[in-house]
Amino acid sequence: MVRINIARELLISVKLKGDMFRCSATCCDNKSISQQELQRCLERCSTPGMKADKFMQEQIQDIQVYFFY
Repeated sequence: MVRINIARELLISVKLKGDMFRCSATCCDNKSISQQELQRCLERCSTPGMKADKFMQEQIQDIQVYFFY
């Protein structure tokens, strides 16, 4: 059961990272925004991916605690 959940979360994480990079590319392609607006746009794009990474790290940590302590 744990393996299935982790595999599913990994697939979600990969999709989110793809979405993040496409979003970032759209920000960078927009020539009409200021440097500050570009930075905010890139930060908005990276938020879901960063949350997914944090979630996966927590899950892996939980598994390590379960098996090694």
